[in-house]
Amino acid sequence: MLGLCERLYTIQFNKANERYKHLLNIYPDITNRVPLTHIASYLGITLETLSRIRNPKNRI
Repeated sequence: MLGLCERLYTIQFNKANERYKHLLNIYPDITNRVPLTHIASYLGITLETLSRIRNPKNRI
C-alpha cells in the first residue's frame, strides 16, 4: 500500500525528468528489459517526452 501511495504522489507532484531519474535509481537496468513505451506509460508521460528526457542534447 505504501508503494502505491508513493507512486501516486510522485506522478502528481514531481516533474517528468524527476520521475524518470527516480525510476532509474530503483531499477537501473529497466531500459534494457522493458520497452520505452511501457516505461513512458508507467511514468504517466508520452513517448516523445521520454525521448526528450533521455536525449542529452536537449537537456533543459
